[in-house]
Amino acid sequence: MFVAFDKDENRIYANNPVRYTECFCPACNEKLIHKIGKYKRSHFAHQANTNCYYGNNKDNKCEWHIRM
Repeated sequence: MFVAFDKDENRIYANNPVRYTECFCPACNEKLIHKIGKYKRSHFAHQANTNCYYGNNKDNKCEWHIRM
């Protein structure tokens, strides 16, 4: 996903060149990892042990979650 929330619930964007240390999923409010890509587009990702349905089940992500 390309948009997340910071700890104050402000929108933050993955294309920022400075890594965010506290970013949260807009759907489930779990902590995300800000991945800054050199070869792939920068994005936010759930941690491996997420409880978020959209973070766990990559085949069933809704359009909203993909575009976020």
